[in-house]
Amino acid sequence: MQSFSSKSDVIDTLQPQTLSDTSNLSELIKEAYSIGETDGVVDVLISNDILTKLSADLDIEEVAIQLVHAAIEAAENNRGKLAAIINSILGSCCGSDNGINSHHPQIALGVLDVVDEMNTNDEISMITPDIVSLALVYYAISHSEEYESQSQYILERTQKNAKKMGGSKLRKALAAERRKGGKTNNGKDTEQQLQALIGNNIRILHETDEYIVIGKPSGTVCYHNKKISAGKITNSRKKKKSRDNNEEAKRIDISLVDALTDSSVSLSTLNPTARGIVHRIDRGTSGSIILAKTDDMHLRLVAFFFLRKVKKKYLALVPAFGRNEESNTLTLGSTGVIGIPVDGRPAHSTYKVIKQYGESSSDTQAALLLEVSTTTGRKHQCRVHCADGLDRPIFLDPLYYSTTNGNKSKPIDNGKKGKKRNDTYKVNVVEDNTVLPKAISDLLDNTNMKEQFFLHAASLSIDELDISIEAPLPKWWTDTVKQLD
Repeated sequence: MQSFSSKSDVIDTLQPQTLSDTSNLSELIKEAYSIGETDGVVDVLISNDILTKLSADLDIEEVAIQLVHAAIEAAENNRGKLAAIINSILGSCCGSDNGINSHHPQIALGVLDVVDEMNTNDEISMITPDIVSLALVYYAISHSEEYESQSQYILERTQKNAKKMGGSKLRKALAAERRKGGKTNNGKDTEQQLQALIGNNIRILHETDEYIVIGKPSGTVCYHNKKISAGKITNSRKKKKSRDNNEEAKRIDISLVDALTDSSVSLSTLNPTARGIVHRIDRGTSGSIILAKTDDMHLRLVAFFFLRKVKKKYLALVPAFGRNEESNTLTLGSTGVIGIPVDGRPAHSTYKVIKQYGESSSDTQAALLLEVSTTTGRKHQCRVHCADGLDRPIFLDPLYYSTTNGNKSKPIDNGKKGKKRNDTYKVNVVEDNTVLPKAISDLLDNTNMKEQFFLHAASLSIDELDISIEAPLPKWWTDTVKQLD
């Protein structure tokens, strides 16, 4: 699949077409999706001002019908693809950052009405609007008081969906949380409670009544997919956790979400199994993550992430030399673009070498510190792009790091056989430490690294919320690079 690096790449590939019938529009959407998936469709619809052109000759209902039918034709009986294209159309209703194209709130509401009506008549082949769909409609209509009642309807509809997803056990808890609403806590006290549960590396980087930004420690999972007893917080486990030498307590796998809720931090209810979560970073990655405290902010953040309005930068520590002779030479100040797909989907990152450690000698393996910016948000994107795009996998990455001898850095189970995965913790090992920089080899020898590796979500910024936050590196990382220096 071809990848693209900017809006212009998509526009150059697709020539504006006459929109006299649905087939022309569906071909435009189909080709845009084949190039850049949802980003491609949003870009081509906005850049060619398709919604304005359609609404010049048709009323809003007719425009919505044309758009939905074009999406159905472009999806070619693939419901997943249809859902993505519908969301892309709704995303294009949110306008562009450059101010050239206006928002199209009426079209967003019209498309939602058409999809709802068609889904009622044909549940088998038609899609049901998901939280992303509703968030995009919510964002598209939120710029005007004219649509205040519709905004409230979208919010209540999303809450109702979450209530169904949560089931009877969670309904009372979710209702109580909604009544409480977001509230800023005493930052120091809350941070101390979190540290007592998870460890000293967790930080509250910024908090308002609507959201909270956390510096997540490496080794901590954002949330558990299912409610499991291994990570459940109880009074007895809290006491065990406070005893530094208690091995059983150290293995308690407390998630970030569970720790926050146990520390009386209000979190939104729209994701009942992962309260407040609108994006995630891997267990082994440290750094900044934003969580919604109110349902209104949850919808806005979902829209921001879909529309690529959230800017994220990562720091990655990688070998100075690639695994193959053909690898690109990287030196201090080197920059570049990585556009290889991740899991078959378009993915885009930029990188810059900001520091070099060690010397390129036979007995000292050099390392590079990269700053990586992601413009798409694929799972494991930084890890895959460092390993496959630069041929320099992140040090200690249990999935993608391989030594020059072909050995793989992998987590091993230190628990007893028969235990469930989440009753034990995992420690990183490399079968042949001689190929690692000595500082990292020493770190492995002297520390129980709980699925930790050298990737850090260093910054997060959202212009519309006036957020620009830096997350400090964890101490084990700074201690290691001091040795490398």
